[in-house]
Amino acid sequence: KDRPYQLACCLSTALRHIHGANLLVSILYKASTPAYQQSYDVVRALFADGGGSGLACQLEWEEETAERPLGSLLDRALTRARSAGAAGLLFTVDDALWLRPLDAPAALELLARDLET
Repeated sequence: KDRPYQLACCLSTALRHIHGANLLVSILYKASTPAYQQSYDVVRALFADGGGSGLACQLEWEEETAERPLGSLLDRALTRARSAGAAGLLFTVDDALWLRPLDAPAALELLARDLET
C-alpha cells in the first residue's frame, strides 16, 4: 500500500537482472489517496514498454479495493499464469531489490530436479 517508489525500484532491478524468460508480471497495489494513485500512474508509464529491459515482458496492473481484495487479485494472477502456460511462478515484494543476474531457465531446472529447494 502506498509504495510506488519502492515498486519502481523493484521492477527496475528485476527487469535488469532476470534473464532467459518471457515475463508476465502481475502488479498488485493499493493507493490510499489520489496523490498515491498519480504516483502509481507515473510508475506505470515508466514501465509501459517493459522498462526498456529488452525482455519479452507484459505488465498487468491490479488495484486492491474493497470489491477486489488481495486474495482475489492473487487468484487472478495465478489464473493468468496458468492460462499463459507459465513454467514457473515467482513472487516478490516491492522492497526487494535484485542485485545479481537470475538465469530463469537454470532456476526452473533446479526446482524441477530438487523439489525440496
